[in-house]
Amino acid sequence: MVKVHSDLILPERYVQEHKKAMVDEFNKSLDKVINDNQYRDEPYFLSYHENDDKKHTNLIRAKWSASYDLPFKWARQIVYWVDNSKGFKEWLWTVDDNRKTFFNVEGVAKARNSGALAPRK
Repeated sequence: MVKVHSDLILPERYVQEHKKAMVDEFNKSLDKVINDNQYRDEPYFLSYHENDDKKHTNLIRAKWSASYDLPFKWARQIVYWVDNSKGFKEWLWTVDDNRKTFFNVEGVAKARNSGALAPRK
């Protein structure tokens, strides 16, 4: 049994299945936005950001955005570096609710070694 924030006691199997379903749904949306941006011939950043209603702390909008410029850091954000020509996609960082940033240092090194982080012409 796993105790969650709401003080409900849930079976471990239920919690693991729920987490897996959320990850699968996120990965589907990531693949969709990469496929929608196949026309881009230069490397770009993909950012997933959730906004919330400050008064009621309800999630009101979550969206993907693609940009050639490094995105600003926001709470509830995940950022990827994508290079369509090299078939490269790497997670760069995640920012949690408290604006603490978790960097993927190995991912940045992998991007550099593959040439995906080469300067633009």
